[in-house]
Amino acid sequence: MCVTRGLLSMSDEQIKATMGHEFGHLAHKDTDRILVVSVGNTIISIIFMIIQICIIIANIFVAIASVFSRHGFLISIFNALVTFLSLIVLRGLMKLWTTFGVALCMKTSRGNEYQADKFSHDLGYGSELCTVLASFGDAKARGLFASLASSHPQSSDRIARLVELGAVYPR
Repeated sequence: MCVTRGLLSMSDEQIKATMGHEFGHLAHKDTDRILVVSVGNTIISIIFMIIQICIIIANIFVAIASVFSRHGFLISIFNALVTFLSLIVLRGLMKLWTTFGVALCMKTSRGNEYQADKFSHDLGYGSELCTVLASFGDAKARGLFASLASSHPQSSDRIARLVELGAVYPR
């Protein structure tokens, strides 16, 4: 956790509300989940890289073998085409994995924010957290993909949830 000058300019109760929220992330092991996802993505990336290297090595062996064949030119053209298509499919799968992975991580992250807000509320700082959240404003994500890539829900949605839990916040 980092304490910024902006946080230090808030009231003691707002600082406690913010720290309660951050401790909520720790209590729910949100950082552990992020670590597991990062390690998983690294493993998948290594697997994709190994597959790419295998495709390139196979390409080299077929190119060498085509030199000794009487149909070498046709084999070389076919080999280049298969390698090209294989690498495009692999890169497409990597892009798909990344796109869906980021969307799922961000959805989980938005859910984690609500849980951390509830944790701060349960500590008795729900109303103060509403005030802190309201000070951030509501920068609306534009478009479906921007909304999916957002790691935090709208402040107004978070305030509404806190009010549902019993926080007092004048509109």
